[in-house]
Amino acid sequence: MLDAVPHAFYAAPGSDSLRREEFFPVPPRAVLGIFGFLNPALDYARVFDLLAGLDPETALLILGGDRAAGTLRGRIEAEATARGLAGRVRITGWLPPDQVGSHLRLCDVFLGPMRFKSNSGSLLHLFHLGRPILVADLPLTRWLKAEGAPLDLYRDAGELRALASAYLDGTAQPPPNRYPWDFPAVARAYLRSMAAVMDPLQ
Repeated sequence: MLDAVPHAFYAAPGSDSLRREEFFPVPPRAVLGIFGFLNPALDYARVFDLLAGLDPETALLILGGDRAAGTLRGRIEAEATARGLAGRVRITGWLPPDQVGSHLRLCDVFLGPMRFKSNSGSLLHLFHLGRPILVADLPLTRWLKAEGAPLDLYRDAGELRALASAYLDGTAQPPPNRYPWDFPAVARAYLRSMAAVMDPLQ
């Protein structure tokens, strides 16, 4: 059971590779990505401000969908349309685990525009991709960076735009990943802890 954690998220590119034109009417030169369930704690408005100020050949792919019968997707899409960004913003909806890796590989830069964050689950999927990850400067993200996670932290819209622009024009390289835990390792450690707790009860 401890080895039954899928590694599809980190699979090497292969026949499952996707093309950007499958998502955008005009294939973009670069794609910003946000990974995880749609969440009102994320500052999508700030990301739209960023997108509007970047080269129009830059697009945003949100890899995830509403939880249960949520309505956040409709509100995000309506805001993108109101800002004139409809053709540059796509939301995939929920993705089966075996399709996550191919979708992640469409993105050049990942964003974590959290207003607050209580867990790092979605970020764990990104650390081992070798792509830039720009996240809001919060207690959790500062701790992850101190632990070796390859994160760039931003405190305001100006810092976010400067970081994104530097990566998109090729003048910056993502920091090395020294974080000791990938997602499967965290899951296995959790299962071992649960087994240790349950053993004396049997």
